[in-house]
Amino acid sequence: MTNCVRTPQSLGGTTIELDLARRGLGAAEVTLLAGVLKSNAVLTRLVLDGNPAMGVTGCAAIAGALTSNRTLVELGLASNSLGAEGARVLSPGLGANKSLTSVDLSDNATGRHGVHWLCDAMESNESLTSINLDGNALEGSNAAFYDRQLLGVVSETDGPLQPAFTGARHSAVLVTLSFEHGPEVLLTRRSRHLSNHRGEMSFPGGRLDEGETATQAALREAEEEVGLDPSSVRAIGELDHLNTVVSRSYIVPKVAVVDGRPDLGPASEEVERVMWVPLDDLVSPLTYHSEVWGRPPTDRLLHFFELEDETVWGATAHVLVDLLDRLHGRSR
Repeated sequence: MTNCVRTPQSLGGTTIELDLARRGLGAAEVTLLAGVLKSNAVLTRLVLDGNPAMGVTGCAAIAGALTSNRTLVELGLASNSLGAEGARVLSPGLGANKSLTSVDLSDNATGRHGVHWLCDAMESNESLTSINLDGNALEGSNAAFYDRQLLGVVSETDGPLQPAFTGARHSAVLVTLSFEHGPEVLLTRRSRHLSNHRGEMSFPGGRLDEGETATQAALREAEEEVGLDPSSVRAIGELDHLNTVVSRSYIVPKVAVVDGRPDLGPASEEVERVMWVPLDDLVSPLTYHSEVWGRPPTDRLLHFFELEDETVWGATAHVLVDLLDRLHGRSR
């Protein structure tokens, strides 16, 4: 047994965060820890990633502790080979703990059946807005799970159009997600002959026509640019609106989920390339970095995603960061 869990009395009333990742903990140690978790009144973050020996027995002990604990906000159980059975025994605890907002279950081979149990947990616990299932080889039939997760982190209500400057051009983009082969987002590369943002990575989108809503404009532009059938798309909500100085645009990002993974390509002269980008690639520290441009007081933070053969930056990267932060319950 490791020193971290030999004297559980040391946790009472003092510990805020406990990281026991990759400590070789088995079912017995995790069960002992779960007993402490039941009565601990201050622990807000518990990380048990990379302890596959805990098994379903340890997972069940954690689930039991969650039903009593009222302070835990984040729980890490990544890479523990829990499978569908682990998801099943964990689900009641996740559903009962109303302080819990984020759970990492990546790389656990939960599969389709495990996801159904996790759907039940999110259905019964409104505070639980993020469950990370990256690396679980989920099938397209599990898109309903992501619909629920997205609904918990994006606004279903259309926000007011409030540009930061007069004369702004109202625009909308479609942030399209597919879960056929794990979570992926649809991006395009703008043609190099365009006058604005030539050759840059972007979402399908464009100006609002008179009388159009942002959702209608985003769906129309996606059909015109990449041939995306609007009837195959479920609009979920929207992310934060943003202003762009160079093009003087006011952009409304609309988030949508598509059935399957449609084989799309350029459908207008404005687009040179269409690609599905895994969200796993975007959250890699080898892909993302940020830079501060300009000088105070007008300096600003810019985000960059260095993909294998493309760079995503500017407004598109800003929207991606907003989406990823919401899905993973964190801020950069």
